[in-house]
Amino acid sequence: MKHLAVILILLPLSLGLYGQTIEYFTADWKKTKNKDKASYYRSITYTSDGKPSGVVTDYYMSGQIQWKGVILSIDNKGTEMRNGWCTWFYPNGQFQQQSFYLRGKLDSTTYYWNEQGDLTGEEDYQNNVLHGAWIRYFPNKKPRLVAAYEHGRMSGDVYLEYDENGIPAAIYPEFFNDISKWTLFNNADYNATIKEEKLLLSTKTGFYRTFGYKHIPLNTAGNFSIETVVTIDKSSTGFKSHGLIWGVKDVNNYDYFIISEDGNFQTGYLQKGIEIKTISWKNTAAIKRGKSPNQLKVLKTGNEYIFAINGQAVATAAFQPLMGSYAGVTLASGVETISFDRFIVQQEAASTGDDNPQGGTSAEWNVSGSGILIDKNGFIATNEHVIAGAKKIEVEFTRDNKKYTFAAEVVKADADQDLAILKINDPRYEKFKPAALPYGISNKLLDIGSSVFALGYPEIMKLGTNIKFTDGKISAQTGTLDNPFWYQITVPIQHGNSGGPLFDNDGNLVGLTNAGFFGNMQNVAYAIKSELLLKLLAGSFPGKYIPPANTLKDKPLTEKIKVLKPYVSLIKAKI
Repeated sequence: MKHLAVILILLPLSLGLYGQTIEYFTADWKKTKNKDKASYYRSITYTSDGKPSGVVTDYYMSGQIQWKGVILSIDNKGTEMRNGWCTWFYPNGQFQQQSFYLRGKLDSTTYYWNEQGDLTGEEDYQNNVLHGAWIRYFPNKKPRLVAAYEHGRMSGDVYLEYDENGIPAAIYPEFFNDISKWTLFNNADYNATIKEEKLLLSTKTGFYRTFGYKHIPLNTAGNFSIETVVTIDKSSTGFKSHGLIWGVKDVNNYDYFIISEDGNFQTGYLQKGIEIKTISWKNTAAIKRGKSPNQLKVLKTGNEYIFAINGQAVATAAFQPLMGSYAGVTLASGVETISFDRFIVQQEAASTGDDNPQGGTSAEWNVSGSGILIDKNGFIATNEHVIAGAKKIEVEFTRDNKKYTFAAEVVKADADQDLAILKINDPRYEKFKPAALPYGISNKLLDIGSSVFALGYPEIMKLGTNIKFTDGKISAQTGTLDNPFWYQITVPIQHGNSGGPLFDNDGNLVGLTNAGFFGNMQNVAYAIKSELLLKLLAGSFPGKYIPPANTLKDKPLTEKIKVLKPYVSLIKAKI
């Protein structure tokens, strides 16, 4: 596969000609004049001054398309500046990757597929760095790994890993690149530091333990695991030990799992400075000797700990209530210098039984979006992709600073237009049901430059579940590829805004925002016009649909927002 930043060795154009040209490349994308040595060929048009013009298409030697996109320029070193949507293909013709470039830099969402045509991943970029969602999928299209990035860094240093049943576990990977996150102990006798993406512990006399730990609150209602890889860098004679600590309150209160250089391990805990050994020193062949790295892992499952060394379970012990919310590593005894270059905490979803009769646990929902009531009897409009494949749907409203959740079902879904109508089927809604809706639904075509605003629930993992307001302008009266049923808008739209309402300044619903169509380009977003929503309602609403009357027109914007908020829903789906 040609990489995202292919460096080509340019050769002068044959005979100085310009126009459409066929060029040949080897398997590692080096240009060649020998067709017999080529793995790919390119159809490209050059202007009179030697610049690429129009769409460039690369092919496998079989004639099957391999890549297609626009190249603005190729510099003297052969670096391509791509622009717009670029698509890669497998030899069997299936999509392999699709990325959007803004003058040579990755922007918007990059998509990945396998050779069978299954979507395997998505990555959001801004200015050539990860910014937004990072997702990997199972073959059944359910999320497998989910993370959020902000300007190239993982948000909150946590990502979610799902099993095939949709149950998530929070993974806290440590890259040892931010010393401020760690509590490290140093004096004349011992030292703890982070250097070259490793955590280093050392002692000079061996009289005192030293530590490095960070804040990781573990939910003991669920299962969790902690693992590290430790390597001995320098060592003296005598007994030495080192390993994991967790449930740390302070240096006198924590749990531990340590190993020694001579092949023994021990587990236990300190409580108010008193050491209680749950497993006294015990020999195991699982420990690698000398300077070979050792992987240590403690797994809490149910009411039991399982201790493993290099992937081999060596002991079990009863779970002890944790004393604190920090976890890390320790050099427990002896004179040595050790390094830790892996530290990962995994927190599985806790089981809460029936403690939440209004909607289940947060771990139950793996997709979220936004919606808007379009009838007082509990009909809600949203995007089809928000609820596609949903086994269970819940809608949440906020009124008078209180949250209300209700079960809902799909009444109508149109995947081609990305619209869906939901109906609340929860008897508790009767007490919540409004007397009337205060906003109108307008199918009048808005002029370019018209002011609009959106309400919704973007990025709830990062931004929380309180409603968010954004505003902007109509920048085009058509959507991507001149779709007449869409607006292009400058309103900032993020994942989770999908299906949320777009209002004009009079308080009329003029569209539904969409964050799932080709991702988001910088300062570019889309909304499905209410004209299309009204057409869907005409064919799916029980009886004749009568749009509500607008009572907000003369109110100031801040007052409009206060009135509108209770009618905008957070939609949570289990797929």
